[in-house]
Amino acid sequence: ALNRADVTTPVPSNFYQFSLDPQADARMVAERLQSEGYQQVYVIAPEGDWGQSIAASFGKAWVAMKGTITNSATYQSGKNFTSDAQLLLANHDQINEKVAIFLVANATDARVLVPIIRNQPTQLPIYALPVVYSGLPNSAANAVLNGVNFPSTAWQLDSQSAARQSFANLYPDAGEDELRLYGFGMDAYALSRYYLDKHSFDGLNNT
Repeated sequence: ALNRADVTTPVPSNFYQFSLDPQADARMVAERLQSEGYQQVYVIAPEGDWGQSIAASFGKAWVAMKGTITNSATYQSGKNFTSDAQLLLANHDQINEKVAIFLVANATDARVLVPIIRNQPTQLPIYALPVVYSGLPNSAANAVLNGVNFPSTAWQLDSQSAARQSFANLYPDAGEDELRLYGFGMDAYALSRYYLDKHSFDGLNNT
């Protein structure tokens, strides 16, 4: 799944969830920021349900860790920073506490927005989600992401691994937005085989 079910009732003992959940990624970033001693964060996220739900999950986790969201702003995905996002960064006051930016953006938007952030007088460190990096080796396009902090996997970072080479041979035309999904599918298949090796499964076809 690409998200997680909000389970509020008792579930069977053999109930499992495996997902590419960006809200879980956001909570992971909050934990990383706390471990590195940050106290205040600016949040910049795209308009719409996807970006705002991630920003809300991050905010909930960050506040629970006693962190402060100094301010937040939105941008229009596929376009440019909205004026309030530019104003947020331009008006940042240097303070003694450690401050960072949490940027919610996909790889395409990040390549546009990260240089804009760095052109502001703030020069604050940027933290983002795994989707900020496509995983495809393109040094020219990815150079703008140098210095951006984001969680990732060996699948994305090691384009020369046996699994990635096999994938590239099978799906040479796979798009940037599909790479993590293929990796997720491979893991899901491996997990299902591992589970079925250890448990009986009475499926629709009685297999």
